[in-house]
Amino acid sequence: MFLCDIYMISEKEVIMLKYVAVVILFIIVIFMFVSSNDEQSAFEDQMRRSPSTWTQREIDRYEGFMDWMAKN
Repeated sequence: MFLCDIYMISEKEVIMLKYVAVVILFIIVIFMFVSSNDEQSAFEDQMRRSPSTWTQREIDRYEGFMDWMAKN
């Protein structure tokens, strides 16, 4: 194999590196999925709250978003 020739490692080590790479990619995908759900649930929780309980920062963000939506 190509890696065996360049780095002088055995085929078993190449196979192990492939498994490690797959596991690392799997962990990254799971982390991305979990973090995106956290952001989405936080947004949904905020939208369920009554606007009268929003902080000034939340009101400004909402108004800025609505202005941006109106322009596009």
